[in-house]
Amino acid sequence: MANKRIGIMDIRQIIRLYSQGNGKRFISRQLGISRNTVETYIAGFLGHDLTWQDVEKMSDHELIKLIEGPAPEPVPRQIGLDEEFKVLEKALGRPGQTRQAYWLDYITRKPDGYSLSQFCDLFRRWRKQTKPTLSIDHKAGDKLFIDYAGKKLSYVDPQTGEVVYAEVFLATLGFSQMTYVEASLSQKKEELVRCLENALLFFGGVPQAVVPDNLKSAVKKARRYEPEINETFQDLALHYGMHVLPARVRKPQDKALVEIAVKLVYQRIYSQLHDQVFNSLDELNTAIWVLLEIYNRKHFAGRDYSRFDVFGEVEKQYLAPLPLERHEIRRYYVGTVHKNCHVLLPGDQHYYSVPHEKVGEKVKLKYTQDEVWIYHHYEQIAYHKRDRSKYGKTTITEHLTKAHQGYVLRGAEEYLVRAQEIGEYTFRLIEKVLDRTKYLEHNYQSCQGILQLRKKVGSERLDLACRRALDYGVYNYKMVLSILEKGLEQPGEETKVIRLPGHNNIRGNKYYK
Repeated sequence: MANKRIGIMDIRQIIRLYSQGNGKRFISRQLGISRNTVETYIAGFLGHDLTWQDVEKMSDHELIKLIEGPAPEPVPRQIGLDEEFKVLEKALGRPGQTRQAYWLDYITRKPDGYSLSQFCDLFRRWRKQTKPTLSIDHKAGDKLFIDYAGKKLSYVDPQTGEVVYAEVFLATLGFSQMTYVEASLSQKKEELVRCLENALLFFGGVPQAVVPDNLKSAVKKARRYEPEINETFQDLALHYGMHVLPARVRKPQDKALVEIAVKLVYQRIYSQLHDQVFNSLDELNTAIWVLLEIYNRKHFAGRDYSRFDVFGEVEKQYLAPLPLERHEIRRYYVGTVHKNCHVLLPGDQHYYSVPHEKVGEKVKLKYTQDEVWIYHHYEQIAYHKRDRSKYGKTTITEHLTKAHQGYVLRGAEEYLVRAQEIGEYTFRLIEKVLDRTKYLEHNYQSCQGILQLRKKVGSERLDLACRRALDYGVYNYKMVLSILEKGLEQPGEETKVIRLPGHNNIRGNKYYK
């Protein structure tokens, strides 16, 4: 056979020209190929009693096999080399494993094997020929790549018949390419955090780093060297002990694995769901996870093992253990402390107290389902249990000034004691005022106003005015003030009280209690 294989088109040209009656020297000069090479291929052609028409009908593979003859028998040291390479490919994912270390073990078992340079060269060729999907650039347990698929899936709301489109989250481990897929309602940070946590639970462990694309829900501001990570996403990473390494902007090679995973998920999961109708997000995810199991267990091209096999045999043992408690999502808000020493949490429309020294300052609120922390310049200055009562206040007395503390600490007992000092009727009226509404602040203001009238008119007149208000059945500050201004508190100063006639359509004051 020739010393150097020539192109298949040159082989066909040699046979065509020879079949037309041209000599070997002419063919050699015409094609620029050595005469020995021309003679070798012509001999191979003549040895099979073929015509040019027969050769034209053959495929390139058939012609090469016929002209060059069967492949030579493998030498002893080639036997089992493919299996060695398969084991080496998996082993390279283990931290600290190198080709040289593996070769030392190989040459100990097979003293007649290849030298290190030959072994590594053959391994590189083998990887190119078999088109592997594993990448030795990634170490086991090192990185988890996450992204959202560009195409959405959907389900039909059974109540309204509306088609609801769902985002599709993917997470792929760098070494084994074990993949997790989940449909979610949006790409908001809360949904992203929940999906990523579900992925970690699916893998049963934590990688050293997570590599998100530059999603707004993960990365506040993309920078080449120090990107600013969203605080909610960073909280999750800290809870699970992961680093966050966002992919560089316009650098698809940084997340090539998850990009490939998206294409494969389109082919092997989306295509199977195309004609199915789902009535909820849970139904959709259940169908996805059935197909995901098949996807992860499917053998790699040119391999006799799958993502699941590589994950179970190698990568899982290099994942850090999951913490005992699941992560609770924390949200953040920056607000200004009002003059009343409180800051508003807009979502609940509820106010929380802050030390009075911080009035007018910007503070950061970190809150969960049940708790609220307040920070000023990274220092925690307040903590409260979360309260969702709209327009309500949660107050720690020590946060207020001394004057404000006295105002807040007042209670029903204080007003009753003061009323009793004035007289019986004042005491009875204050009791009625305190029971008037459920909103105590409003009741306290009325009590304060009534009792303050003592300074203007004295205890006797005020007590008589309260008696007249009790007769009228009107229990508020405005009525007592009106009685005093008109001098109606004295006995004998009667005023005609107009009472409405009874009627079924008139509800009466008891209706509103």
